[in-house]
Parts: sequence; structure tokens; C-alpha cells
Amino acid sequence: MSQTAVLVRLHKAGPQAVADLARAEHVTAQSMGATVASLEEAGLVARKVDPHDARRWNAFLTEDGKHTFLAGRAARQAWLTRALEERLDDGEVRRLEEALTLVRKVLGE
Repeated sequence: MSQTAVLVRLHKAGPQAVADLARAEHVTAQSMGATVASLEEAGLVARKVDPHDARRWNAFLTEDGKHTFLAGRAARQAWLTRALEERLDDGEVRRLEEALTLVRKVLGE
């Protein structure tokens, strides 16, 4: 299970139960539990009682987790920007922008 996928999901959707994360990522609850535990150990994720059901625990990003997630995303965006500037001419960049518009349309964004 990708720890990055869990960080992304928690960043986008907010606190979630381990079982819900497992269903969303198509893995077993045990596998997701191990992933969340390793993220907890690293200080990137913590757990708190679900406000709607005291029997459940929700995982959420800690401040360190948010910082790590956002810093990683910024680094990837910076790399991609540099790569596009260095390897594509203006016409290729325009075609890429047009293609991204079509992909967003297909995704319903």
C-alpha cells in the first residue's frame, strides 16, 4: 500500500476510518492498518475518535503530515515545470495544454 496514496486521500477528503481508506484503495483493512501505523510512527498521521461513532477511529494528517505532503507536491510540480520548459517548445506546450483540457473534460472537471 502506498503511503503517498493515503496522504493524498487524507489531504483531499479529511479524516477517515482505516476501513474506509482500505475500501477506497482496494486493499485489506489489515494492510491499510499497517500503512496507517507506519505513517503514525513517522508522525505524519494520527488517530482520533470518530465524532459520529465513538467505536470508530479516524486517521488524519498531522501538521507534519500536511507539511510533508505539500512539500512533496511542490517539489514534483517544480520538477515538472522545469522539465516542460527545458524539453518542449512553445507549440508543444500549447498542444499539451489542449490535451489536458480534453482529459479534464473526460474526467468531468
